[in-house]
Amino acid sequence: MIAMPRAKKKVEAEPTLHDVVDKLVQMDTKLTDMDTYMRGTDTYVRTGFALMNERMDGIDGRLGNVERKLSKVEVTVLDIQDELRISFNATDKDSEKIINHERRIRRLEKAAAT
Repeated sequence: MIAMPRAKKKVEAEPTLHDVVDKLVQMDTKLTDMDTYMRGTDTYVRTGFALMNERMDGIDGRLGNVERKLSKVEVTVLDIQDELRISFNATDKDSEKIINHERRIRRLEKAAAT
């Protein structure tokens, strides 16, 4: 059997203290950049929430006005319904009286004609 040549392993030298310190400085710089970015994002999000709260307060105020106006309209409609009901009842009674009066007149005219 023919043996295949093995790939030579690359021997890496262990990092020196200087290499470790450089990596730590790079990590610190990246963390500082990320912290700055997150502070900006936090400010942006807080501003957005404050604006949204202001808008919601405005909507709540307008909704309250609409509810008050709607309740006034409901009261007015109920008043109109009551007045119409009363008017229709009075009209029905007047119509009944007119019809009864016309019947009486016809009876009297018949009685006078005979």
